[in-house]
Amino acid sequence: MTYPLPPNAPFSLEGGDWNEPGTVIEQVHVGLKFYPIGLLGRVGFRAVLSSPIHQGDRPESIGQVAVELQTSYEPLRSFARSLVMLARGAIDEVVLQGED
Repeated sequence: MTYPLPPNAPFSLEGGDWNEPGTVIEQVHVGLKFYPIGLLGRVGFRAVLSSPIHQGDRPESIGQVAVELQTSYEPLRSFARSLVMLARGAIDEVVLQGED
């Protein structure tokens, strides 16, 4: 991740269902996005969780929740380190500390 985050190119991490060649994500089930807010070092974090939708399902039947948390660069740096540890199996959860 770069510092500061570019205002027109948010950093994101998504997982879900990909097309057959694995080049395009067709359904996002977990989405994390980080973007700057203002000029004073505030960072927005948006998390989206969605249930899969299968062929023949009604689009209205998709379950989805989204939340935004405002934080700053130091808690984001700690969160990024914890995400790496989570991926390696060294810890069981990660926490991103928000700010008022």
